[in-house]
Amino acid sequence: MITDKSSYSLQHQNKLHIAFIIPDMVLGGVEKSLLALLDAMQGKGFHITLLLFRRQGELLPYVPDWVDIREIETVGKLETIRRTISAALSRLGSKKLFLVAKSIYHKYGSKIIKKIVNIPETVYDVAIAYKDGAATWYTAQSSIASVKIAFIHTDFKTAGYNPLSQKKVYNNFAKIFCNSKESKDSFLRALPEFSDRTEVFYNIVNPSTIYNLAKSGTSYNDNFSGLRILTIGRLSHEKGIDKVIEVASRLKTKNYSIRWYVIGDGPDKNKLMKKAKKLHVENEVIFLGSVINPYRFLADCDIYVQPSNYEGYCISLAEARLFCKPIVTCDFCGAREQIVDGITGIITGMSVNELFAGVEKLVIDETLRLKFRYNLLHSSCVFGADINGFCDYLGSLKR
Repeated sequence: MITDKSSYSLQHQNKLHIAFIIPDMVLGGVEKSLLALLDAMQGKGFHITLLLFRRQGELLPYVPDWVDIREIETVGKLETIRRTISAALSRLGSKKLFLVAKSIYHKYGSKIIKKIVNIPETVYDVAIAYKDGAATWYTAQSSIASVKIAFIHTDFKTAGYNPLSQKKVYNNFAKIFCNSKESKDSFLRALPEFSDRTEVFYNIVNPSTIYNLAKSGTSYNDNFSGLRILTIGRLSHEKGIDKVIEVASRLKTKNYSIRWYVIGDGPDKNKLMKKAKKLHVENEVIFLGSVINPYRFLADCDIYVQPSNYEGYCISLAEARLFCKPIVTCDFCGAREQIVDGITGIITGMSVNELFAGVEKLVIDETLRLKFRYNLLHSSCVFGADINGFCDYLGSLKR
């Protein structure tokens, strides 16, 4: 049942009314996976509203027309303050200070949001917190719906969440979906009491859509004849882009003919560009900025590298698999659910030394690159979750 100051048309009265809550629609893996999920839910008998803390982001124009969009301004102001502080700390260049501030936010953020949660104008049948952190804290403490569902898209422990404070938060959810088995394991190691309501729901990746986008996208235009290495990710701590610069510096020292392209934007951009200049690889590491359609770049690269410090289920890694790219990835949460080490790619440790060893191995061994491409091409990869099972579960909530 839905209550609202506004009126709904007759065609919506018999549908389950679902609200997805997410801070905004910036260009990121979680936001891309949400768009894919919304596309998959079209025509399944749901009336969906997207609740944003800030009605902005590069992906906002790509939200389907049939989805209503509303803004929660009170929490949006807090989110703006958080991002401003995060960017300022990042510019200072103190990783330790940044991590301390992040830990404090993860411990006390839910208490702050609790103080500013208003009585919602609309009460939905189901509220889905699609991103951990503020979206989850708001949904848990708001009277927005009688049934609440949470999605976790990260490594709960490595992300620095405080189990004691988060236990109170997740106790408000009827179901908790983690986007990989390792993500689920990480969450349940911290909060085992929620094992009976926690399941895996992989991010949806639509191969046909991505292949079509690759046909219309832009690609490299620098006439470089060496090996093109690509990394896609937000320019922030969790994505480990600083390791790209150090590995590129070592490859240059060994006179390998490589050029490393980085697609993405974020608070660490200026710091990373300064580091590239300091290590004399400003011509070898090319920052391409945000690219809405990066798939031609992905299709045309020679090697794909994912240096992340932590993930839940990395969308960019899944997309690189789609294009059968020779892959090197750090051993973050969910990586081993996508790559078989030595068979479909190389999984390295988290350090710069280990990542360098893996990348160098692919740079010098063309036969190994061909082997990975062949194995990926002939592997039985499954991209995405059981959307029918998910919709059946939602449908059962109406009965």
